[in-house]
Amino acid sequence: KTDRIYVFEQDVTDDGALYDSSTIPEHLPKCDVVVITASSIVNQTIDAVLSHCQNARQVCVIGPSTPLCPQVFRPYNVQLLAGSVVTDPQRILEVVSQGGGAMSMKPAIRQMLVRVPL
Repeated sequence: KTDRIYVFEQDVTDDGALYDSSTIPEHLPKCDVVVITASSIVNQTIDAVLSHCQNARQVCVIGPSTPLCPQVFRPYNVQLLAGSVVTDPQRILEVVSQGGGAMSMKPAIRQMLVRVPL
């Protein structure tokens, strides 16, 4: 059970469902569980997000582009990595060359869950 779920976004519309990423320092330190999309690695925001997770009992990085390398995340209080491993490289190349997204890649990947030992 949770009292509140915060979803942060860089470009927020005024619909009230999302929080502007500028409010991360205010809200994230109050969170017990934090789920971070691996896209934050690509858009270079993960360091700023992780710096506000010091009070969380569980920090997870998720998404098909999550690096499944526990040693990299251990110093940052990340406990769980959820990502993908390519099982059919030829199929992945075909999907990517045609502009396909993560859903199109499913037949050529295996989803993995990796615990980061403390």
